[in-house]
Amino acid sequence: MKKLTDLEIQTQLADIVLDDWFVSEDVVSYWNDDTLIPGYREFDPLTDDALCFKLMVKHGVTIHSVECPAGSGKAYYANIKGISTDYQEVANRAICLAIIEAHKNE
Repeated sequence: MKKLTDLEIQTQLADIVLDDWFVSEDVVSYWNDDTLIPGYREFDPLTDDALCFKLMVKHGVTIHSVECPAGSGKAYYANIKGISTDYQEVANRAICLAIIEAHKNE
């Protein structure tokens, strides 16, 4: 899988999970009327941990971490439907990439 930019990840996920969305000035947004104050909301599961967690649960993604050599931190990979991502430095990125990969041929 080629390395995707953050915007490519956001737009590909938006295609999978949102009905109506748009990009303006490199920000993916969608209409949200599920709150007390309806309006446009930013869609960024790469930085929004709560949104990423909801997507992880909804799509049945499991996340795993491994210690990197020489104490350089952790790396993460995610599994969904028997598909695993490459190691990523950020857990949210691994989760998002797993969802994209699992829906690639739909």
